[in-house]
Amino acid sequence: MIDNALQYNGVTGELVALPFRDKHLITYKQPVQRLYSLKVVTGVGNNEFNPKGTATRGEAAAFLVKMLDASQK
Repeated sequence: MIDNALQYNGVTGELVALPFRDKHLITYKQPVQRLYSLKVVTGVGNNEFNPKGTATRGEAAAFLVKMLDASQK
């Protein structure tokens, strides 16, 4: 959803290599690549993304703040 919202506003990240050890578990890899290139998502630490995990309210709020920052550049 965040990637779609940014693209709607004309902000498109690049398809970059992901450093995550669990990147093979990511279902929607291209949106994650674009969001990673824009520094909207950075993973959960230890070179992991944890695509099957859940985001806390704080993490979701951080995604939105980073999305707004990316859309203003």
